[in-house]
Amino acid sequence: LENALQAMGALARLLGRALPVVSVVLYIASSLVMTLTNKSIVSQLKFPGTNTLLLIECVVTVACLDLCRLLGLRRTPFSRGVLTSLPLVTAAKAGNMMFSFLAMKYTSIPVYNVLKRSNTIFTLMVDFALRSKVPSYQRAVSVVGMALGTSVTFLGDLDFDSLGYAVAILAAVFQAAYLVLSKRAEEHVPGLTSWDLLYYTAFFNTFLFSPLAYREMADIQVFMKQHDFWEAASPIGLYVALGASLNYTTFLCTSVNEPLTTGVAANAKSVLSTAAGVFIYGSTLSGLGWAGFAMNVTGAFAYTMLGISEKSKAKKQ
Repeated sequence: LENALQAMGALARLLGRALPVVSVVLYIASSLVMTLTNKSIVSQLKFPGTNTLLLIECVVTVACLDLCRLLGLRRTPFSRGVLTSLPLVTAAKAGNMMFSFLAMKYTSIPVYNVLKRSNTIFTLMVDFALRSKVPSYQRAVSVVGMALGTSVTFLGDLDFDSLGYAVAILAAVFQAAYLVLSKRAEEHVPGLTSWDLLYYTAFFNTFLFSPLAYREMADIQVFMKQHDFWEAASPIGLYVALGASLNYTTFLCTSVNEPLTTGVAANAKSVLSTAAGVFIYGSTLSGLGWAGFAMNVTGAFAYTMLGISEKSKAKKQ
């Protein structure tokens, strides 16, 4: 019995040491498959109910977090502060979700990843406007590198679609607004956590997506009649499952590692999803476009690593 307990203790310590790495791998895997699934739904399957999918994702998120609360996860109670601070956060989250889906329809995965990373540029702008936050000189230079990479990618995109670029940039703007407004909400509402933000934005967005989903019902009925049930249901079910798993793995990765580790993992996922996207769907970038992609990725990695370095220095002071 004593040997068994020692073995179990050793296994627990091993799992504890491995959890940070495992969490990063799970986050990258779920995010990668989520990107490819979204592309398949809007480009190949051409499912006409994206708002319905987003509604289902919100409902599942609320249900899972309510279950977690019953199992002991603490949540900041609904209050006047929540009611006044989160509507704009909710709207920004909804805008990012809707425009990201639409951007995936009109752009290739490499271009989508490049344009999505422009949220860092807009985050700095919005953060300065709302919270007077100024980045370091080094991080500002890395952001300029990302912006230049985006411009060069645009020049080398052989399948340029103005609508795709417009909605992708809008998605990045809304994501930047969500990140900054979330941070401001955490500063104004005592005890508000990332779990609370995830729960309340999903809860409020069910009211926003419900009427939009209702308008899609007729098109969805026609779509289901034209397709084999399992052919249509499989990617949709996978999307819902991945949405829930991505929320969990993002939180797990951030909670057991430094938060910026998730940023590094996101950049790695971007490179991997680009490679997978090119393999599955082909490439629409010229050599110039790939050079821009490389500049953009390099700037993103530099920005993330500088953030880690700055945070480490702040802890030592």
